Amino acid sequence: EYIEVAVPEPRSFAKVKLPKVLMEADVFVDLPKLKNNHVLGSGALTLGIKSKLGLIPQEDRSLIHRTPVDMAAGCCDIAKAINHLHRLTLIDGVYGQEGCVHYGLVARPGIIVASPDMVAAEAVCHAIVGYHPLESPCVQIAMKDGLGTGDLSEIDILVQEFKASIF
Repeated sequence: EYIEVAVPEPRSFAKVKLPKVLMEADVFVDLPKLKNNHVLGSGALTLGIKSKLGLIPQEDRSLIHRTPVDMAAGCCDIAKAINHLHRLTLIDGVYGQEGCVHYGLVARPGIIVASPDMVAAEAVCHAIVGYHPLESPCVQIAMKDGLGTGDLSEIDILVQEFKASIF
């Protein structure tokens, strides 16, 4: 069941349909997978901001599937509508994907990135894989919309090594 939710200072959607159960939740924790997405432009990753697209009905997604900037603006609108619920973005980069959107080579960056700031988590992942975070349309628009920072000089990065065991 979906309910309409107003988007503060919208770029693409004045209102978005979001799951009622989500809007009744106490918190939202996002668990995106680390992967490239050439739909968002070269040097762009599909992470916590783009994952918000999965929250709206399929038929509403085509409205922003035109350009990388349209996609980023629409995903940021969805993020703004649930920002009051967002507590953590945890990006799984133990294994990742490089190449095209739904297929590509398996990469093994061996990382997990976590932050209460969804934009900071996204920016750090861009830097780790060799992209400049401020060249990402998602990071740029999210910063302009006040969703967080993508400026690495403003982010405290704590590195903790771990050993992943995959059977």
